[in-house]
Amino acid sequence: MNNKNELYEKVPRLGWFDDDLPEEITPSTAAVLMDTGRRIELQIPWLRTADEKYDQIENWFMSSEGFDEQASDEPDSHPLPAEILFNDEVGSILLLGCKSVGFQTRGIIGKGSIEVEAAIMGAKSKGYSQIKRMRS
Repeated sequence: MNNKNELYEKVPRLGWFDDDLPEEITPSTAAVLMDTGRRIELQIPWLRTADEKYDQIENWFMSSEGFDEQASDEPDSHPLPAEILFNDEVGSILLLGCKSVGFQTRGIIGKGSIEVEAAIMGAKSKGYSQIKRMRS
């Protein structure tokens, strides 16, 4: 396997996501990023616990408004961020245009899927959602 910071079709990358929310709202969680051949997809797991540690992640996928990127009716709920920074041992990737596209659950365990419109390889921070300058 090549150690370049690239997305290879149908080769999953296991890493961590950063949504800029405080750790008490969305804890550090491993995620799988993959180019499926049809789209770039980020899969995030959660575990329903007594301390409600992963409730925000679960709400992104299971809330009644989750599919139109709105926060649930919970007062402390936050909408799914449009930009997510993914990091693994190979490098960082900024994911733009993130939207919830489904979830699976079994008991207290769940996994949500996020579709990504664009990926910026090697980005170290967010803020690429608007074009400031372009060259060709």
